[in-house]
Amino acid sequence: GVARKVVKAYVGVDGIARLFFEGVTSYYAMLYSDGTMVFQATNDTDNDKTLSGSYNVDVEKGYADVASIPWNSSIDNITSVSFANEFSTKSMAYWFNNAKSINSINYENFNHNSVINMRNTYYGCTNLTGSPVCGSNVTDMMRTYGYCYNLTGYPVCGNNVTSMIHTYLNCRNLTGYPVCGNNVTS
Repeated sequence: GVARKVVKAYVGVDGIARLFFEGVTSYYAMLYSDGTMVFQATNDTDNDKTLSGSYNVDVEKGYADVASIPWNSSIDNITSVSFANEFSTKSMAYWFNNAKSINSINYENFNHNSVINMRNTYYGCTNLTGSPVCGSNVTDMMRTYGYCYNLTGYPVCGNNVTSMIHTYLNCRNLTGYPVCGNNVTS
């Protein structure tokens, strides 16, 4: 991916940080008919694939619930996720909630250390495999991986996590123990 310079960064009164990259004013999630969802800085399409949906990604406020996710009506069609450009957001809350068909996520080009809110991010992703990624600045992991039956390893999280209620609920295949600092209060 192309490295882009952060030209402005601030935290709003709602507690969500905003990052603005040089030449990037908005991000898009492109869903293709083969189930691939690509997060990218432009709304250009892959000419070798058939586009099923194009969605604006709110990097300003994040999303308050499942219903506000623009691609929620197509959540069952997503099988894999990738990031085509350098991508940062402070909130991934609810992004893939109940995306039962997702089996892989390629985090190349994604700055996972920018994320602070992962509430319900992968909740109900029953086919997601491997070990999840968790950034060092995450504070809210409530129900993040609940019902992810096929995860096999815990993420290593930073010392900022304060909420882990039902984070690994019914994750039947996990081995080992979570590593998440000393600040967990719930």
